Amino acid sequence: MDNQKFQSVHWSSEVPYRVWKQISNCTSKGRHITGLAFRNDWWYVSGEKPDGSGGYCWGNLPEKSCNAKVAIGAYEDYYDKHSYLVCHEHGGYSSSQLPLVLSDIMDEAETIHSIFLGANNDFFIRYDLSMNWSLSNHPYLYRELKSTKKGIVLSVAIFEDNSWVVFRHNSFTQSTGIPDTLGSLIQKHYEDQKNQVDTQKRRIASYQKAIVLLQ
Repeated sequence: MDNQKFQSVHWSSEVPYRVWKQISNCTSKGRHITGLAFRNDWWYVSGEKPDGSGGYCWGNLPEKSCNAKVAIGAYEDYYDKHSYLVCHEHGGYSSSQLPLVLSDIMDEAETIHSIFLGANNDFFIRYDLSMNWSLSNHPYLYRELKSTKKGIVLSVAIFEDNSWVVFRHNSFTQSTGIPDTLGSLIQKHYEDQKNQVDTQKRRIASYQKAIVLLQ
């Protein structure tokens, strides 16, 4: 069995031209998108071949590295007041204008699982010790993140119209305002993931039954 991965990429017309162009270049050459972040004029895209080789990244951040977790936010509600965080693949990070509490978390954390930066110093981070967030004007999202009934939160996405999506291992929760097309694509991803898991379980059960019969 080969070690290649499969990926489906979709984007809307609102994606900035330079980001759209780089995504198109990657997909046309058979590369997978491994990282993506943009806000206004700032952007970052990373990609690699399906077998995991040939990793490279593009963008205009002052600091960037390939195979990094990257987030771009805004520390004030102005067009050019950007903040960014680049979590390097082999440890350490580069940043600008992070909230103090997030800087303290980054100094203590050993492994960053997911990171989101929004406007007005909003952030969400899941790391080896815990998860933490600061989200202004998002009471429903706050309650969703506090809920433990649906499992561990993997990541969060918040859009300019304040709509949001919370991703977990086997489910997701979306607010009002998420486009139907996007909601359907996310739903299909989770359905495909469940089908793959169920297929793998059936194969394992079949192998185990065959082994018992041979014995």
